[in-house]
Amino acid sequence: MIKVDISQIIDNIGGIQPFSAVVNAEEIGEADLWIQGDILVSGQICNVGTLFRLTGVLAAKAILECSRCLKVFEQPVNFQFEEDLDAALFSYPNDWIDIAEALRTALIFQEPMKPLCSKDCKGLCVHCGVDRNQVDCDCDKKKIDPRLAVLGRLLEK
Repeated sequence: MIKVDISQIIDNIGGIQPFSAVVNAEEIGEADLWIQGDILVSGQICNVGTLFRLTGVLAAKAILECSRCLKVFEQPVNFQFEEDLDAALFSYPNDWIDIAEALRTALIFQEPMKPLCSKDCKGLCVHCGVDRNQVDCDCDKKKIDPRLAVLGRLLEK
C-alpha cells in the first residue's frame, strides 16, 4: 500500500498534489516481479473533477533473462506513466489515495516481452547449444530439416 495525501485537493478541482516515494515490489503487491530492489517513483495527483489523474516517473533496476542466449542481465528501467482514478468508484478514507495498483499496472506494461542482453546478441546454437556470443561453433548452418528437403531442392534450380 502506497498512500498519498489528497486532503488539500479532494474538494479543489484543478488542485495538484505532488508526491514521491521509495518502495519495493512487495509494497505494490508483486512478490515475483522482474524489478529488483528499490523502486523510485515521483509525480503528482491532479483533481480533474470526477477523476484523480496520477502522472509520474518511475525508476528501478530490472533483472532479466535474455530471450536468445538465456544469460541473466541487469537493465535500468525509467519511464513515465499516467493513470486516471475514478473518484466515483473509489472511496478515499482519511483523505488519502492508494497508488500501489496503478504502479503495479504501469510496471506490468513496461516488462519487455523478449528481453535482449544486447541488440546484436547471437543467441544459442540450435544444434549444439553453445552460446554463440562466446564461441563460434562448427555446426552446419545449412542443415535442412528432412521434412523441408523437397523445398530446399527447389531453391537449387
